[in-house]
Amino acid sequence: MRRFLIILGTLAAAVPTLVLAQGRECTEERPDSLTQATPPIHRECDVARPAERQGGHPSLNYRPADVFEVMQAGCLTAEVSFVVNTAGRVEPATVTLVETSYPEFGHVVLATIERLRYRPAQLDGQPVRQLVTYSRSGKAPTRFAVRRVGSMTDLQMSRPVPRVTLESC
Repeated sequence: MRRFLIILGTLAAAVPTLVLAQGRECTEERPDSLTQATPPIHRECDVARPAERQGGHPSLNYRPADVFEVMQAGCLTAEVSFVVNTAGRVEPATVTLVETSYPEFGHVVLATIERLRYRPAQLDGQPVRQLVTYSRSGKAPTRFAVRRVGSMTDLQMSRPVPRVTLESC
């Protein structure tokens, strides 16, 4: 009977963790790079409470070299992965640009990552390191004015833009 109560108590303690992890089932095997890290790095599906971004997105100081090329690219996207430590900060050595629609935009997003703050992930009530994927997207403004320069007509932005303010895609 005592053994039954101990097992029942153990299961009852595990239920909140199981409930929180529902819907985030790990479908692939953990890469060796995560399991061999000290302290270990967890995926979102491994933790009871995943890391949660605090505050808004950092502002991007994006001044494209070729505004017309950026406009043709349409929606600019960048996906970055990194590890959030137990204090909720990004570990700079782990930041990786996973994918971007425009390399110049991807590098600008990379430069802002260290300003992100997170509530750290938790496992068994303790803060743990977690691998996080962060995405930014937007499109460049599309307002132009035609200005005559000598005998040539030149397309220019309707007003000088020190940086591109992204609109929703």
